Amino acid sequence: MPGNPKECLDHAMACLRLAAEARRPSDKKHFEELAERWQALARDLEFTQVLLATWGDEKPSEESP
Repeated sequence: MPGNPKECLDHAMACLRLAAEARRPSDKKHFEELAERWQALARDLEFTQVLLATWGDEKPSEESP
């Protein structure tokens, strides 16, 4: 499997915790943006898992070379 969406979401939550604790607005923004990237990666991985599961269930057609 290419990655684990749950791990990505765990990283996103850690970034959000750091953002909440940040004293400087630039740090807060940085951690919030990192969290968004981790969340996007989790969504991409979930979508990839669905595709891989779907494609793995397909049977090759008899007309395939």
